[in-house]
Amino acid sequence: MLKGKVAIVTGAGQGVGRGIALALAGEGAAVAVIGRTLAKCERTVEEIAAAGGKTFALACDVSKREVVDGVVAEVVTALGPVDILVNNAHTSNPLVPMMEVSEKDMAIAFKGFHGAFHFMQACFPYLKERQGRVINLGSVAGIRGDEGFAAYAASKEAVRAMSRVASRELETPFSVFNEGILTPNEAFFVRYHLSNLPTVIDPATFRLSIGGHVEKPLELSLAALKKDFPVHEVVAVNQCSGNSRGFSEPRVGGGQLGNGAMGNARWRGVALKDLLDRSGVRAGARQVTFNGLDNPPIDTIPDFVKALDLDHALDGEVMVAFAMNGKDLPFLNGYPLRRCCQSNRNLSPNRGVFAR
Repeated sequence: MLKGKVAIVTGAGQGVGRGIALALAGEGAAVAVIGRTLAKCERTVEEIAAAGGKTFALACDVSKREVVDGVVAEVVTALGPVDILVNNAHTSNPLVPMMEVSEKDMAIAFKGFHGAFHFMQACFPYLKERQGRVINLGSVAGIRGDEGFAAYAASKEAVRAMSRVASRELETPFSVFNEGILTPNEAFFVRYHLSNLPTVIDPATFRLSIGGHVEKPLELSLAALKKDFPVHEVVAVNQCSGNSRGFSEPRVGGGQLGNGAMGNARWRGVALKDLLDRSGVRAGARQVTFNGLDNPPIDTIPDFVKALDLDHALDGEVMVAFAMNGKDLPFLNGYPLRRCCQSNRNLSPNRGVFAR
């Protein structure tokens, strides 16, 4: 699943970090094992290498930016540009009441925060180019406010806060909207409902499935979709229904978005009506549901499935788009296909279409 991807895991010499490094390597990623103690990291490397994985170890004081910059440069030279960053490294402190926490205790605890900050900045150029992933580890100690964990909990909550800011900066900067009518692909906001996303999609083997209450279920390749159906274009605004949620008082659950979760693009694709007509919707069908590539990370979280009433799905307005501003859809904006529904709340990335 992760073959060809390069991952950096900090604090990977033991514990959770070691487990993450082994799991990523088991999925085919080349893994840079980073930690304070080289000997521990090398033991993790030995386990990965014994299973046939590509890996190497580096000792790193994550609290020092110049050291982190050098480590990232070494990783890129040895393994290639970074696709996945896992910020796991953190320093634990003796459990003492908050009133007994010293300045030194707090500074030690915040080394982990500074490490996450430094690695995010150092890896950003590669992650942006390769549409990579950042995983920052928080702690329930901060959420619950566990006694004796003042320094540790504060530093972990700082990591969570920084992660929220970073996610908001995936919105479109407001200044971009003054530069032209169309929002450039590279500046378009990113929003997913579920975190289990594919890292590789093969356009040659991808299929759009149409099934359910239809006469003729279809499995369409991207090539067939573009060749066998009339292609249309439309300029339409895509605005997340959670845009500006971050300003709500009291706080509303969900991504804490500012005002930049919107953009305007030229979408190119085929009419959903043409696809459904080819498949033959049977009498009694009421809705068309859409299931995307973002899947639940665990079984207890429900899948995110959207629906349109059949009359709307057949009115010719709804598009299954494969291009955005003259280029293939960016990976983070729904590649290879997304629903484009001008009068609905947003334009969701989806792969499956099921009439019922």
